[in-house]
Amino acid sequence: MSKLLSKYTYYRLHKDYFEANATLLRSETLSKQEMQVHRPDLPFSFAARQELSWYDEWPSDMSLENEQTLAAQAIYIEAFGPKGSSKPPVLLHAANGQSFTETELVVRSKSIQYPHIRQLPLTNGVGIHRSGIQKGLPVYYLWGAKSRLDT
Repeated sequence: MSKLLSKYTYYRLHKDYFEANATLLRSETLSKQEMQVHRPDLPFSFAARQELSWYDEWPSDMSLENEQTLAAQAIYIEAFGPKGSSKPPVLLHAANGQSFTETELVVRSKSIQYPHIRQLPLTNGVGIHRSGIQKGLPVYYLWGAKSRLDT
């Protein structure tokens, strides 16, 4: 689990379904290297903002209130297409080399999402949600304020 150099998607299930249907196979602590690859410290949803929309224009000097920080030097972002399909991921490096602010990540994600926007809105709000890893880095997909699992 620590030498995953391709792209891997995490399965996401509702907690109730998981608890009712899962069977414990084994339980082992992740190694230090596995922790560095899978980054369980990172949130599954980030920058979930109901007041914004991928479909609207944003001010050039936008700044979000009460913003969080995503503690990653680099991540992949997957935009969604006009019919909801995932687009190839784009690698982003944090401007400060250490972490992304919500404003930085939302604004940069907007430029990745923009070419795929059409008239019919598929989402409400904006959100950046964890989907897995690629080449040892976290992958997040763009969607609405609620993840695809919650919609």
